[in-house]
Amino acid sequence: MEDALRNGWPFYRMAPSEDAEADQVAHSIIDLWKAQPIGLIDDGTIYGRELVNAVRQRLDPVGIRPAFTDTYRPGQEQQIALVRRLAKTGATHVLVGGDRSDIAIIARDAAAENITLSLIGGDSLRAPNQPVPLRPGILAVTLPDYAADPQAAEAVKALKAGSTEPDGYVLPAYAAVQVAHQALASPTAGNALADAIGRGTFKTAIGTIAFTSDHELKTNLYRLQEWQGAGFAPLRPATE
Repeated sequence: MEDALRNGWPFYRMAPSEDAEADQVAHSIIDLWKAQPIGLIDDGTIYGRELVNAVRQRLDPVGIRPAFTDTYRPGQEQQIALVRRLAKTGATHVLVGGDRSDIAIIARDAAAENITLSLIGGDSLRAPNQPVPLRPGILAVTLPDYAADPQAAEAVKALKAGSTEPDGYVLPAYAAVQVAHQALASPTAGNALADAIGRGTFKTAIGTIAFTSDHELKTNLYRLQEWQGAGFAPLRPATE
């Protein structure tokens, strides 16, 4: 993106920016857990460590200081020692920078120890629900299931009629074509399609799309969601 802006390339990013996930995690913690004792733990990977550090930097200016921070060893069959350390420090609401399996094990072991923990993770929770299933109530900041959104119903119907399943990046790609199509139809577009995309607001299968002057999405696509046993469902922050 830096190269695109420097060289004037007609490039717009339909995917979230690298800061979007941490922004939404921090926003959700501030809205839901501001008065709670917070724990911040990560699995030592680049993803986990950078997510937790980025969230910590966003929480500090609003006065949220973690009661507990730690790096745990991932891929273990149990995390009883970790949940006991969390309980000892009083941290009851925990951001986990790790994968779905580790978060599921932490939640399972906390329940077995009668330790009440509220857990939130990032987009890594969009993964197979195995070998240990997630417990209902775990929160995730992740991209939504666009195919289940009513605003995508028409696109889903059209795709399936053409023998294309609306999974993965299919609907975002469909939305990108919709943006281009609407920009071309703009009476001010002329030969400046890229400028029309940058100025416009477009209704698409994944929601309303518009771009900043840096060619990034104005809207954060990540959503706070709750695991309900069979899938994630949107959970609105308290201020919404």
